[in-house]
Amino acid sequence: MNSITEKMFELQSIMLSQEPAQGAVSDRVTQLRGEVPGALLAHFDRLVLRGKRAVAKVRHGVCGECHMRLPSGVAASLAQAEDVVLCETCSCYLLPSLEEIAEQNKLKEESRARRLQKIRRALASVD
Repeated sequence: MNSITEKMFELQSIMLSQEPAQGAVSDRVTQLRGEVPGALLAHFDRLVLRGKRAVAKVRHGVCGECHMRLPSGVAASLAQAEDVVLCETCSCYLLPSLEEIAEQNKLKEESRARRLQKIRRALASVD
């Protein structure tokens, strides 16, 4: 689903640029709007019409629009890329940076390693 968020981020970049839409740019906007589901696009349009950014990049667990720290569960779900995630504070769609995904995957692996180590110790003490 992050591909949809990436498309909305590109659409937002085009719409918020100061340059007027030209032929190729106008075609790209039309193409991007066609690739985003209607319900997501409606929320996107409401935010943009209010003069807000609709898609915010996440860096170090912080929303790029409202600068509030995201709950750990939300930050972890961003790395899974299964669903579109909204910021609970500003209602922006959240787009994780590559560093954010790598960081969450690293934390997940460290947690898995600690669990395995704990299980091995428990099994060794039983014998």
